[in-house]
Amino acid sequence: MVNMKILACQPNPQQSSLLSGQENALYRKIREIVSKILCDMWVTTLSHFSKVNISESDYSITHETYKKDYNAHATVAELKRTRQVSTSSLISYGESLEKKSKEKLQFVTGGLFPRTNIILPEKKEGTKLLAVPVVIQGLEDHIVTFVVDFAKNRIEFYDSKGLTIQDRGDAKLLAKNSNGEIVTLRMVAEEMKTKYGINTVVQNIEKHQYDCHNCGVYVSNYLTERVNETKMEDIVGKNLAQINQFRVEMIKALYPVS
Repeated sequence: MVNMKILACQPNPQQSSLLSGQENALYRKIREIVSKILCDMWVTTLSHFSKVNISESDYSITHETYKKDYNAHATVAELKRTRQVSTSSLISYGESLEKKSKEKLQFVTGGLFPRTNIILPEKKEGTKLLAVPVVIQGLEDHIVTFVVDFAKNRIEFYDSKGLTIQDRGDAKLLAKNSNGEIVTLRMVAEEMKTKYGINTVVQNIEKHQYDCHNCGVYVSNYLTERVNETKMEDIVGKNLAQINQFRVEMIKALYPVS
């Protein structure tokens, strides 16, 4: 019965829907409440007793690695245990992705820390995508991300729960804006529009995440797909087994065997 419930909670393998307005807001809010009560919390509870399947021979943490990344062992432990990943682990992966993208991606970390300022940088030459992940405050902090697609001249907002900026309303972020003020998603979006001269905002409204602990992993997967030139509208939801496999890929990418 438990396995059947987990299976039933997984996202449909269909393309993401994009939204620029506020269609079906009530449906999405009700969907999230019902899903959290009937599915998400139970999946997370059961996941506390599991680990991903990866051998120590599949990755490598050397003394040199540890000197550059003193959180390496903690990051691997978090990803292995299928628990919520810390912002430091997300930053490690985002910076690794930025490096491997050969400057295609700019990764901004200011939105992941409490009381720090979200300072939007100038676009670097050659940058195609600029990622600004942020943490929404709540009973359970939740990680989402903005992505500026300079080629398409649009701002993307990705929430793995399938909620929009408007759906989230005045939910406060963990970080502050450049003036040191508490901010909301809407305020960040407006600041990005002004900074980069972009008016179009597209948003995912398909619920991809059916648990309470994988938001950072879904954001990492989304950024990886975008760097690999998968269009936002072509990114499909991953079920629990698939997102756990992506945890394995994150470990391998962060600490490859030489």
